[in-house]
Amino acid sequence: MNTRDIKLFQETKDYPYMSSKTRETTILENMNQLERGMTKDDVIELMTLPDEVNPTYKFKNAKSDHIIGFSMVYILRRKAQTGSVYEKDERLLRIHFDGSEELVWAYATNIDGFKPIEKDA
Repeated sequence: MNTRDIKLFQETKDYPYMSSKTRETTILENMNQLERGMTKDDVIELMTLPDEVNPTYKFKNAKSDHIIGFSMVYILRRKAQTGSVYEKDERLLRIHFDGSEELVWAYATNIDGFKPIEKDA
C-alpha cells in the first residue's frame, strides 16, 4: 500500500471548511461512476485529488502492523476540525481501498444521490 505519493488537494484547511464550487461539482458529477475494483489512480483521475488519506486497520485500536488498506476522503463541508458528529456537520465521500489499492467499498455522509458501494461480508 503506497499512499505517500498522493499529494493531498489541500494539505491544511481553515475551519469551517467548504470546498470550492468547481471541486464540489466535479465530485458530485462523478461520484456515481465509482466501481468496485477501481485503482486509487483511476479514482483520482475521475474525482480529482482527495482531501485526506487515512489508513484502514484490521480492527479497532490496532497497531500500524495491522493496516489492511486505506481510505481517500473528499470533503465538501466540515464545520470543525474535531468534535462530535454534530459539531463537525460533515458532508463527505469516503472511498475505501484494500492492500492491493483497489476500491472495495464507499459511502457518503450528507450527500444525497450517492449510490454506496457495499462492503463485502
